[in-house]
Amino acid sequence: MGRLTIPSARGPLNLTGIKDFVRVRGGAYLFMPSRSAVRFLARIEQGPDAEMPPPREDKLNEERSLLSTKD
Repeated sequence: MGRLTIPSARGPLNLTGIKDFVRVRGGAYLFMPSRSAVRFLARIEQGPDAEMPPPREDKLNEERSLLSTKD
């Protein structure tokens, strides 16, 4: 049996004896670096004096349009 806490203006309302309705089977912590971080990491592999090409505007616009579309 589980416990449910509901926040309220007068303080938390604690409900006990509730059947669990979520069962956690695993988990993961995922990290997605920014584009600038990926460029930085790529530069480390090539050495500190390596030149990185500037980001292509057409690719950036494509990424922006993909991010702005709604499912």
